Amino acid sequence: MMMNNVLKLLRLNCILKMTKIIMKMIMIMMTMIMMMMMMMMIMMLLLMMMMMMMMMMMMMMMMMMMMMMMMMMMMMMMMMMMMMMMMMMMMMMMMMMMMMMMMMMMMIMMMMMMMMMMMTMMMVMMMMMMMMMMMMMMMMMMMMMMMMMMMMMMMMMMMMMMMMIRRMMRRRRRRRRRNNSLYNWK
Repeated sequence: MMMNNVLKLLRLNCILKMTKIIMKMIMIMMTMIMMMMMMMMIMMLLLMMMMMMMMMMMMMMMMMMMMMMMMMMMMMMMMMMMMMMMMMMMMMMMMMMMMMMMMMMMMIMMMMMMMMMMMTMMMVMMMMMMMMMMMMMMMMMMMMMMMMMMMMMMMMMMMMMMMMIRRMMRRRRRRRRRNNSLYNWK
C-alpha cells in the first residue's frame, strides 16, 4: 500500500514536474513570441515612420517643385509651359499662372497700345506743327513778295517820275534854246 502510494506520488510529482517544465517552455515560447511580435510591431512602426518620412519628403519635393515652377514662370513663359506639361497634377497652378501670364500680356499690350497712341499723337502734333510752320513760312514769303512788289512798283513810279521830269526839263530847255536861236537869227 505504502509502496503503491509512493509510486503514485512519484508519478504525480513527475507529471507535475513535467507539466511545470512544459509550462515553463510554453511561457518561454510565449515570451519569445511576444518579443517577436513586439519586434515586428517596432519594425512595422519603423517602416511606417520611414514611409511617412518618404511621403513627407515627396511632399516637400512637390512643394519645392511648385515653388520652383512659380519662380520659373516669373522668369520665362516657355519653360513654365514645359513644366506644366510635365506636371499635369498641378492643374490649378497652371491655371493661376496662365491667368498671371494673360494679365502680364494684357498689361504689355496695353502699354504698347498706349505707346502707339502717344506716338500717333506726337506724329499728329508734329504734323500740325509742320503745317503751321509751313503756313507761317508761306505767309512770310507772301509778305516778302508783296513787299518786293511794292518796292518794285515804287521804283517804277519813281523812274517814271524821273523820266517825266527829265522830259519836261528837256522840252523847256529846247524851247528856250529855240527861242534864243530864233532871237539870234533875227
